[in-house]
Amino acid sequence: MNPADSRLLVADPDLPALRPVLDPEVLCALVGYPAVVSRIRYKPGTSIVAKLSHDAGGADDWIAGYAPHALAKLEKLGDGARVLQLPDGPGYAAVGPLRADRALHRPLRRLESDWQLVRYNPNRRAVLRVESRFGQLAVKVTRPSQQADAAVTSHLSASHDWVLPPVAGYAGADHGVTATSWWGKANLADLPETKTAETAGRALAAIHGGAAPDWLPLRQPSRLSHRLHNQLKAIKHILPDSLGAATASLGRISGRISELPQSTGLVHGDFSADQVLVDDAEVRFVDFDRAMAGPQLMDLGSFAAAAILDDQEFLTAGLLEGYAAGGGGTSFRMDDLAAWTAFGVALRLLEPFRDRESGWDEQLRHRLDLIDGLL
Repeated sequence: MNPADSRLLVADPDLPALRPVLDPEVLCALVGYPAVVSRIRYKPGTSIVAKLSHDAGGADDWIAGYAPHALAKLEKLGDGARVLQLPDGPGYAAVGPLRADRALHRPLRRLESDWQLVRYNPNRRAVLRVESRFGQLAVKVTRPSQQADAAVTSHLSASHDWVLPPVAGYAGADHGVTATSWWGKANLADLPETKTAETAGRALAAIHGGAAPDWLPLRQPSRLSHRLHNQLKAIKHILPDSLGAATASLGRISGRISELPQSTGLVHGDFSADQVLVDDAEVRFVDFDRAMAGPQLMDLGSFAAAAILDDQEFLTAGLLEGYAAGGGGTSFRMDDLAAWTAFGVALRLLEPFRDRESGWDEQLRHRLDLIDGLL
């Protein structure tokens, strides 16, 4: 086990279900099959939830564990969940398939037909491929309270071909289910081409050029900085020896983005190459869950940050060229973009931990170094 994981177990004795999530041998013994953990969501002293992928293939499951004061959440699981006694002491963990997900099992019941799982983030969202009377669909299932994506895609698709319109009349549209036509061969991260990135840049410029609907939340940099604070709270628990460096680096980001001139408008909010569907020379944008009215340079920085971390920086060059050609704002300095790129890296600081990557602690420190280099 990673020494950082061992220290975390000692630091959080109130959450015994941490051990099976962090220790592959204990996990295998508990669930009864070899499994790989990813998409961890950890609330110190309260809960741990993660996705389980079968080593030998098969559908993804989830595992969830709660501290004694939060065990009531185990009563909200769907059919098919198993509540298991932990093998090395008091405490319980629940394991189950997507259909038993505590937050998603009710909207899943509204689906009209069988489905194939494409992506899954336990207790948050699932993307499914569905054969229906409307044809082949991409169906997103979320908590009913997290449906900004449906409203934004409906708004944008009315005036832009680069956003797929929701399928009217599909079951569950008001209960956490959003459906669009199944479109494209892959996403831009999986089919990385400079020319396609240029097309995406022109499309982003067009979307940025439109007015943001007045029902979108307005997020100025001072308001966005709370997301950096949330990162620091997590680092305090999972890697406390890096808290000082992280506090300094993220403080510099907050100061820099607050000082920059802002072009405010509609913002995707989580823009990256894997949010761009590709089919030959055409592109479509997806996943507007974090859409807002805010500083539009944030989208370019988010894309650039993901491209750096995926060793695909050439895509950022293509995106910026297309963005300028499409009439996107060109008055910003590259130093301004670097600050928002640092912000994008900061929001991805915890990804190595959440995805259980080998040496996640060193990767987190590397990302802090990357932030300092950008600033």
